[in-house]
Amino acid sequence: MATCLKEPKFLNFFFKRLVRNTLEEGSKHLPAYQYVSPCGKELNFVRAEDTGIVFHQLAGNRLVYAADLSVPYQPEKLCISEDGRLYHPAPEIGLGLIASGLVASAFQEHIEVDSNGSFLFHMGDQTLKLPVRQSLTESVEAPVH
Repeated sequence: MATCLKEPKFLNFFFKRLVRNTLEEGSKHLPAYQYVSPCGKELNFVRAEDTGIVFHQLAGNRLVYAADLSVPYQPEKLCISEDGRLYHPAPEIGLGLIASGLVASAFQEHIEVDSNGSFLFHMGDQTLKLPVRQSLTESVEAPVH
């Protein structure tokens, strides 16, 4: 990986600008790229296996992505895919993936599958049924801090 792609300043700059690629099908730009991060007159296209944002740390009541950008952690807005990937609202793109390492360290003990196959999330004395998402394209608002 190029050094600049690891630098916190660059990562924050890049991910603050990340949005869904809405260019037309007939555009000279490849429609296979789900996301774009504009930089002046340049467009940086991103093709992700899952989502364009991956949360890698839970810091207090905030989920962190890029180098140190974060959104408020809202457990009531968690959702899960049929294959067990955990998601949280992300700025501009709808949903961000919660990294598997973070799920294992901070969330795994709170999630169970009930006898009906529903995913439950336990927090304190409250239990939430996690919605199962078929599509990651839903728009969900989450402020960037």
